[in-house]
Amino acid sequence: MRGSRLAVRAGEGSIAQVYFMDEITHAMDRNMAVQRAERSHLNGVDSDRLASNGKRLSEQQTGCGGGLRCCTVGAMSAISFKTVALTAILAGCATGIAGGDEAAWQPRPLALPATSENWQWSPPVKETTDPAPVAQIILPPPPPAPVEPEPEPTPAEIRQERIAQKRAEMRERSELEEASRSSYSLPPSDQINLGSRKSQLAEKAVEQLRLANWATKRGAIASAKAAAIDTLRTIAALRDAQIGDNSHTLALNECFDAVRESADFAGRYGPVDTRAIARLIEVHQTPALKQINTENLTSARAVEAYLNFAKVRLTQAVHGGPLAAEAALILADLEVLVSNGAVENSADHSSLHSAELALMYRRAAVEISPDNADAYAQLGRTLLRRSIPGAAKECLLASVSVQPTRQRVEALLEAAALSGDFLLVDQCEKQLAGTTLPSELPVQVMSPEAFARTSHPMPQHAMAQHSAPTQSFTPVPQPGFDVRVAAQPDQRHPHGQNQPRGPSLPTDQSQRSTGQILDPTLPVPPLAIRSSGRSYW
Repeated sequence: MRGSRLAVRAGEGSIAQVYFMDEITHAMDRNMAVQRAERSHLNGVDSDRLASNGKRLSEQQTGCGGGLRCCTVGAMSAISFKTVALTAILAGCATGIAGGDEAAWQPRPLALPATSENWQWSPPVKETTDPAPVAQIILPPPPPAPVEPEPEPTPAEIRQERIAQKRAEMRERSELEEASRSSYSLPPSDQINLGSRKSQLAEKAVEQLRLANWATKRGAIASAKAAAIDTLRTIAALRDAQIGDNSHTLALNECFDAVRESADFAGRYGPVDTRAIARLIEVHQTPALKQINTENLTSARAVEAYLNFAKVRLTQAVHGGPLAAEAALILADLEVLVSNGAVENSADHSSLHSAELALMYRRAAVEISPDNADAYAQLGRTLLRRSIPGAAKECLLASVSVQPTRQRVEALLEAAALSGDFLLVDQCEKQLAGTTLPSELPVQVMSPEAFARTSHPMPQHAMAQHSAPTQSFTPVPQPGFDVRVAAQPDQRHPHGQNQPRGPSLPTDQSQRSTGQILDPTLPVPPLAIRSSGRSYW
């Protein structure tokens, strides 16, 4: 009986516990539904739907009879919790049966979620989320503009480009030559050979200058010009022998190149305009106008620039020698003959260019030998004829101060009158009033005895036969005088037929040494020898 009573009690207790647990589960479901609504922030419609679902669930649980039907009640989320609770109740029933009436069931505290009464609210932890990637908009580049065709270069641009290329090539060539040039210097020259070479060059310069004088008197313009140029080249070689390099010869070559190329601007190859001037400057070797803008350049200015360059180079090559100044004066006289039309010229010749070239040679002669009175006098007369009295007066003053003559004082008087220097005019008139001024005319004062000795009596056989219509005589030179007699026709050339005009070139060595002109660059002391009314030192 006791066992059956315990079983009944146990059955009643289990049913009561199941019912109680069902209520607890229902309360927990409602509480959890509210918390889920709060956490998920549902709206009113979702909350009402959730409440109606809970009410329907409770009605189903109330209408069920027995302990086994209540196991199917509840939401899917409380199934695991109910299973655990039922297991605990069954274990409790078994314990009550085993212990008797003394073992009464005591409910355990529920693990309810915390409420506001026993739990302090804290703000939810802010979840850090990665920032959304910034959208980067890449715009495609605009299509390139159509390439316009480059304009064709103008002739001036093509010419400038060629000039730049040639300059670059010349610069590279000079750099290569400088790099390939050996750094070793030549040993010093032998003094004996050097002295012999200098003496031979000096004698050669004197002979060439004499040949140039004689050719000028005969009217052989080409021969005289070639002899004068050879004289200058020999003097430049003499300067190089003294120094030991070839700088003087190179300077003289540049001078003659500039003189030759300056004739191109005078219309040798046709009309000379701006384009032609630019082309000529491009192909020329003279560097006088290489860096100059040729847009406003005229042919006259180009000739002037080239001749000034030639004058500077000529002065550098043969500076300091009277022989070089005399050769330059001969070249000037020849150019004057050409400009005056005394010599037949070709169609491409320009008399204006010859006149400018003559002036350049005269100015170079003054700079080569500053103490040459004849060079100053010729330059002053040339400037006076070209209506430049101021510069002419300065040149004539320098000439008169070195060696005054009546002709030079007369020219100075004219230049002073044209320039308005009346004080100088009075001084010139006072000098001309006297008789102390020498004359430039080749007048030689001789005693009667000396003059008588210059004539020779006719031979007796010649007087008897009268075979010779003219008498030939040989002058006897007097000490201190240099007598020069024109060549007479001989028996092979009667009456002067086929006889060369003017004095002949002496062939005898003794005759060659009587009128020698010495240059001051020689190691021997200078000796003054008067020849043809001029003094050579």
